[in-house]
Amino acid sequence: MRCDRTFFWPLLCAMALIGLGGCDSSSSEKAPITATQLHANFTKALSDGNDSAALVIAGTLEKRYPDSAELAQVRVQLPAIRARVQALRAEQEARAKAKRAQEAAAAERLARESRAKDEEQFRKVLAKMTRKYDAVEHTTFFQPKANPARAGADTYVTLYVGRDDAGSAWLRTRLQYGGDDWIFFDTIKFSIDGTTLPAQNLGHFSVQRDNSGGDVWEWIDLSVPDEARQVFDQMAGGKVVVVRFEGKYRHDLTLSAKAKESLRDSLELYRLLKAGMKP
Repeated sequence: MRCDRTFFWPLLCAMALIGLGGCDSSSSEKAPITATQLHANFTKALSDGNDSAALVIAGTLEKRYPDSAELAQVRVQLPAIRARVQALRAEQEARAKAKRAQEAAAAERLARESRAKDEEQFRKVLAKMTRKYDAVEHTTFFQPKANPARAGADTYVTLYVGRDDAGSAWLRTRLQYGGDDWIFFDTIKFSIDGTTLPAQNLGHFSVQRDNSGGDVWEWIDLSVPDEARQVFDQMAGGKVVVVRFEGKYRHDLTLSAKAKESLRDSLELYRLLKAGMKP
């Protein structure tokens, strides 16, 4: 029965499946590759210099035609092919090992050079710091000589670094307004090269206040988490940086070049201490 492509074709084919065993319109299966063809492919692989492919073809020939004359011819050549493949692998492994050794030596050299630069930078930045050791808390505080945290009628922003005897280091900031009258600030705003960052609301009772001889000063001393360091990085690298102390009244401080340099020094000291430098 022939299955015409008509409206009734599905029904006719179903009947044919029952009565004749199926509606077969497919071609016969592809003939398997012969031993002669495999041998030809083997020879071609050798001529192309592809020993690995030749070994794969030889394996197929041995599996499918173990008693063939073609396999007998191939077997004669297999020891030499395997020797070449092993030699090539050994050469590749040796090159890879040499490359790894070169890369390791280069990395070690760069690490030494970087360490030497850090040590030199550490000496320089330490020379610009004062240090005070607390024997009870086993803590050393490093402050920039040019802009230390201090009481009195000064307005400033500074960073300083703490380090305990175990080697842990942390960063702190003191922001202070000083003058002859209170402003009762509870908010800090930073303007860096014309961009004003979101206001930092500190809370009235977080700010400390003192006075002496007709002068007053208000300040806050805070730990600087790593995620907030970028603000001080921007301040230290800014051209025009204004800090606004705002509350009942307000006061603006434009950071001097010396103040920004002291921020950079404290940030660098903190980085180096975190990297394992020991004072």
